[in-house]
Amino acid sequence: MPRTSVQSHPPGRNATRVPVPTVTLPAPMVLRLDPLTDFYERLLSVGTVEAIYADWRPDGLEMWLIVYRATEADREQIYNHELSLMQAFPGLGVDTHLIDRSEVDPVEAVDLTAVDAFLRFPRSAHA
Repeated sequence: MPRTSVQSHPPGRNATRVPVPTVTLPAPMVLRLDPLTDFYERLLSVGTVEAIYADWRPDGLEMWLIVYRATEADREQIYNHELSLMQAFPGLGVDTHLIDRSEVDPVEAVDLTAVDAFLRFPRSAHA
């Protein structure tokens, strides 16, 4: 229940005391919009990720991450972000495919007619 404070006016004939509600806000909370946006935000720090193709399935989210020349360190970072995503959205099925554009043509690996969303990272002009 919000606390109230009383604001008084200078004395006079029409002086009234009006309760003014004040609200105490909880500690800062993390806002999670949706799993796909959350994952995109997490991957912004990984320089080799160029795009995400995503498809919503009855059991969760299937995603294809397009990377370019990802090192083992990059891949480990991506997998850690995927684990964090699953922890942030318990019960969400997540199926992620990593496609390195230097090895495989993404157009051949992803059925673009079955994709619900495409997110390109700002640094990429190729995905």
